[in-house]
Amino acid sequence: MNSVNDHCQRRRPAEAGSSDIEAGSPDPCGRGSSRVHDRVSEQAEYEPSEAPERILIPLTKYTDNTDTLLDLAMLLRGSSSDEPIRALTVVEHEGQQLDIGERYTSTGQPDVDGGRTDDQSALENQQLPNDQQTAADQQSEETEAKIADAEETLEETEEQAASAEVPIDTQTRVAYSVVTGIVRAIEENRITSVIMGWDTQRQFGQRLFGSTIDQLLEQTSELVVVANLTQPINTTERLVVVLPGRIAAHPGFYASVHMMKQMAKQLGIPLQYLLITGDQDQYEQLVESVDPETPFEIESIGGWNQFQSDSDDQFNEGDLVVALSPREGAQGWQSSLDDVPQHLAQQAPANVMVMYLSEDADASRSSHFVRME
Repeated sequence: MNSVNDHCQRRRPAEAGSSDIEAGSPDPCGRGSSRVHDRVSEQAEYEPSEAPERILIPLTKYTDNTDTLLDLAMLLRGSSSDEPIRALTVVEHEGQQLDIGERYTSTGQPDVDGGRTDDQSALENQQLPNDQQTAADQQSEETEAKIADAEETLEETEEQAASAEVPIDTQTRVAYSVVTGIVRAIEENRITSVIMGWDTQRQFGQRLFGSTIDQLLEQTSELVVVANLTQPINTTERLVVVLPGRIAAHPGFYASVHMMKQMAKQLGIPLQYLLITGDQDQYEQLVESVDPETPFEIESIGGWNQFQSDSDDQFNEGDLVVALSPREGAQGWQSSLDDVPQHLAQQAPANVMVMYLSEDADASRSSHFVRME
């Protein structure tokens, strides 16, 4: 007899003007309408500055050190997060070899109506002449083989995440290019951070990392971490962060400092900043203002030439070195940053990362990381 009253007492009253109640529905609580549209309500209340950390790891069967990339994602995700880590594989339908020496393999992603993605529909609806049909069928068989490879890659990643009791969401896609597949996954899943593997032994001429990563940086605005991790992260003895002198002008600065302090605190290791041609007092105040509270030191270096010439004295075995960087042309960017990835690949210890800051950050989101006195 009291179940309806109990429900009415527990249920949160609808605010005036709210769209989460369908007009005309009888309301057992006497308010005239009662059908709750959770999905509509969630969409109405979504605020980009309060978006949870959502991490994507694009993988291939050739990706080295997948386990350490997943460990890194767990650290950046934070132990209190309910968000799963997203792992993605993408297969190129045209079957062209990527210049990073890796082939992304995957299957298509159903859309919200249970149908096929635009890429898949376009592929399936192509009308080929008869003399080309045999070649198309052969290519389709090759694509299916790559899909099988993709599923195997994702299964291994799922097993590792399960052993760490971390939720993971695996996705597979078919696209005309790897970058297209990754960008769509970022957009559809509202990804905030992308972690990409980096082979520091490969050379790409004028490109920083290879066409896939370079194009991804050009076509996205989210935080992108390019990581070469050849040693387990839990063996790290010190976190060394390279701070360009103008980086504080970038809107993603506070979020990146928060990530670095959180990582050092979780690992229980010292945190060392190397500030290149910046105001040391200013940066000490800025870093100190960001949560969480954790000890750190800042060493000021006179310029990029000194940074490169003194690397033997700056890095130790067991360091994890992270360079913070804006994208080219963004606030805080300077031309000297183009040389940093190659320099770290040659001089830094086994574990090194370049973190390209999010261009989507704003003052409201930055305030989430700053302690209010």
